[in-house]
Amino acid sequence: MKRVLIILASILLIITNCKLFSQHLIGMTAYGGEYGAGTIYKVNLDGTEHEVVYSFYQIEGSGPVGKLLEASNGKLYGTAANVMFEYNIENITYKCLKKHLNVYEHFFGKDLIQVTNGKLYGVTGDLYLDGEAGTIFEFNIETEEYTVLANFDIENGDLPTAGLIQLNDSIFYGMTHKGGEYDNGVIYEFNLNTNSINKKFDFNGIYGSEPEGKLLFVNDSTFYGMTTKGGTNDEGIIFRYNLLADSVERLHNFQEMTGSEPHGSLIQCTNGKLYGMTLWGGDNN
Repeated sequence: MKRVLIILASILLIITNCKLFSQHLIGMTAYGGEYGAGTIYKVNLDGTEHEVVYSFYQIEGSGPVGKLLEASNGKLYGTAANVMFEYNIENITYKCLKKHLNVYEHFFGKDLIQVTNGKLYGVTGDLYLDGEAGTIFEFNIETEEYTVLANFDIENGDLPTAGLIQLNDSIFYGMTHKGGEYDNGVIYEFNLNTNSINKKFDFNGIYGSEPEGKLLFVNDSTFYGMTTKGGTNDEGIIFRYNLLADSVERLHNFQEMTGSEPHGSLIQCTNGKLYGMTLWGGDNN
């Protein structure tokens, strides 16, 4: 049976990712608002004049995580549990674009992407449905057509919780939280030309397990990422994945005193260094 509590924690974890618009930021919270189901908010760059512009409620999505995507049409797109939505910042309107009937069976992974063909791509996961492990989908923002392109089958990955990273026009990479040879998650490649998923690496515990975020692409053959479990202390690792060798190098073992169970994804700043966050640990745990 799949680890429902872990995945629900991933879905409901409050991760604030803001998008810069003129002189203010727009972001989301997983809780709070009028119905307690999360919000879209805006705030000035100096932190003043925080304003909730939309409150989620169960029928139209709840518990949004990840970041908003500003698409080529100027509208914002995101996911909230079993819903994919559009938010128009010009006329302040929210629109539910796709809804799965049961959040406990189907949920949207966080962080949609838009590619050069103008379409959006993302992933969904399945919690209770045996034999169904999630999908990769395409969404046409002009026609609002939603298309499932590929299905995970547990062997090539299970429970993708975060979105895709685009390598070129047709090749994408991502991770799943579970599945694979050891049921600890995988790194996979998706080919848009053939709509096929190719497993590239099985997490085995020693070299991490149960990744929750996205990969970070830094050059022609190198990705960086994190896992929430595994490593020397079973509290997660930072790793480097070599695309050419299909190999993972463990760079850091998390432990409680300095942070454990990293969630979200790594980012690279202009100083060349990588930054991330952990869910637990540190002085105040």
